[in-house]
Amino acid sequence: MSGWLGSWSRQTDAHAQITDLVECDNYSAGDDLTLMEMTDHPFYIVNDKSGALEGVIAGKQLLALAVDQYKALKKLNKEVDWFNLCFDTAYEGLAVVDDKGIIRMFNETYCRYVGVTKEEAIGRPVEKVIEDTRLPVVLKTGVPERNQAHRLQGQDLICHRMPLWKNGQVVGAAGMLIYEAF
Repeated sequence: MSGWLGSWSRQTDAHAQITDLVECDNYSAGDDLTLMEMTDHPFYIVNDKSGALEGVIAGKQLLALAVDQYKALKKLNKEVDWFNLCFDTAYEGLAVVDDKGIIRMFNETYCRYVGVTKEEAIGRPVEKVIEDTRLPVVLKTGVPERNQAHRLQGQDLICHRMPLWKNGQVVGAAGMLIYEAF
């Protein structure tokens, strides 16, 4: 029996029931097809637009690919967890905006300084969350501002504001509250 390779989904182990990994003419999403049973059949890779046959992959190769992707994703998730832990527990307040000045990342330290939660800050224009911010200026000019005084919620602070560059264009900016001025 053979089938058309359809959409990918997640799988847990070799004995998991596959209900949405493969969509094909001989199997439907409701069929009980285990990963072990899949290894016995070739799958045809067909171009969705033209209907042209792009290739054939053996079930065992498909399983090996799925396992490799699962392992890579698991490793990447661990790295993301470490990054988030470092970002959120940093002593400095950290804020990252995209090229439109929308907050994409905001750590707990910055939340305490401005009195909002991460959920309230992320997705909003930076000017609505951080009073008198110059991150929009850094976005426009592409010029970093280091060791600059900034008054925030009645406190005198020192901060850095840096443009984020990719392929020769400013794609965002990062702001860091370094310490309180004396």
